[in-house]
Amino acid sequence: MLLEQESDGELIAVSSSFMTVLDRIRSCLGSETPGVMALDIDSEQVLHLMQVKSNLGRFNLGCVVSEPLPRAVVESLKGGLEAIFASEEAVFAVEQTS
Repeated sequence: MLLEQESDGELIAVSSSFMTVLDRIRSCLGSETPGVMALDIDSEQVLHLMQVKSNLGRFNLGCVVSEPLPRAVVESLKGGLEAIFASEEAVFAVEQTS
């Protein structure tokens, strides 16, 4: 788990619960697409959650923003996270064969 230095532990736990529920919903619907969720915290803050899958597992990215992120921004963030884990998978594969 990667966390910002002063992350709110309660918000992290709630985020994890939401992503677990989203996984169940997607499973019931037969969707393998990693999920994205935006949830109003209050009138000024939105909890935005994104999920990516890799051979190393499923990873969630969460951020608190002033409004829901545009789909293009979400896809860019997810793409960046997927690229990071793809490079980690390559390093892991090389280490396993050495």
